[in-house]
Amino acid sequence: MDLKFCSITRFCITALLWLAVWPLFGQHPILEGFTARQTGETMRIDFAIKGGASCNGVILERSEDGKSEFTPVDQIPGVCGGSEFTEFYVMHDASPLWSQLNYYRLILGTQGFSDTLSVLFVPPNGSMQAYPIPFNTTLQLQWEGAENEEWLIQWFGADGTEVFSEQPVRAPRVQLALPDLAPGIYVVVLRHPVDGRRLQLRVLKANLAP
Repeated sequence: MDLKFCSITRFCITALLWLAVWPLFGQHPILEGFTARQTGETMRIDFAIKGGASCNGVILERSEDGKSEFTPVDQIPGVCGGSEFTEFYVMHDASPLWSQLNYYRLILGTQGFSDTLSVLFVPPNGSMQAYPIPFNTTLQLQWEGAENEEWLIQWFGADGTEVFSEQPVRAPRVQLALPDLAPGIYVVVLRHPVDGRRLQLRVLKANLAP
């Protein structure tokens, strides 16, 4: 058998196997890391390019659901990487989507896209926070309010249909057991019955594994 043919065949099989499993790793091969976190009223995105790798410019994009259109929110012009050492970079989203998941990805010059990250943006003090997101059976809410101050809570489906009627809860936190609530996106509304203050937050109930 032709040794050259065997070598080429072996290379092709290896390449095909790599392309088949590459998406499972969830990270572009030139990236050493790719993370996102909230800092105050903005999102901070950190990434690193491996030593010996480079790309011509990086664009940070955001989407509201990870499927629809991605919009550029920051960019680094010129060559990134290129040295023998890992190089670290920071980008920012100055106007993230409040009270919901933000989906981010990088355009690495002509080398394609990074994987997509999702990060929940929780409004700063003065608003409501919910965790964990997504939740399975129990959700904890926390908000600015005097100790034992009574608020009214309502739940709405993504289509605006009221799921729960108004129920009293006491500030500054409450834990809700919701084992029978169907998976999906909901809007939680807190309303002060006296001064009319109103807080709202979008939450996600996860699908439970069978």
